[in-house]
Amino acid sequence: LILLIAVFMFLHVGAELSFGGWVYTYALKLKITDEAGASFLTSAYWGSLTIGRLIAVAIAVKMKPRLMLITSLIGCLLAAALLLVFNSSITAAWIGTILLGLSIAPLVPVTFTFAGEHMDITGRVAGWFVIGIGTGNMFFPWIVGQFFEKKGPLVLPLINLLTFILALGLI
Repeated sequence: LILLIAVFMFLHVGAELSFGGWVYTYALKLKITDEAGASFLTSAYWGSLTIGRLIAVAIAVKMKPRLMLITSLIGCLLAAALLLVFNSSITAAWIGTILLGLSIAPLVPVTFTFAGEHMDITGRVAGWFVIGIGTGNMFFPWIVGQFFEKKGPLVLPLINLLTFILALGLI
């Protein structure tokens, strides 16, 4: 269970950071906006993620962690699919970006809550979770960059979509 949760954290935190790091370039390479618009899009992602974490506190009081994880991942899947399918639309980029930020926001804290319901969270256990988070932080932005250069900007929502499918499968 510890390993599964660490892998789950590897996946969703990696997707969170790779999107935040690459959304600017994604928007520019698709030519759906200019540099200022791409900057605002990046800010909208991080802003919606912050707002999503605040909203998640209120929702977490009423919703069970497993259901909250599944609901969040479905929102992430919808956002990634929207960005992939309607890739030439700035409106879809804005909606997908904000939806992704809001949906991905509760995953880290709710994962800890979920884990706490199924095991004692000792320092060693938390350490494994942090290893998952840290390796996801390093791996996903790098792998998106490798494929971005070779295959183009659609690799960003595609990798995120596949990542969220795997994460949902783990839950």
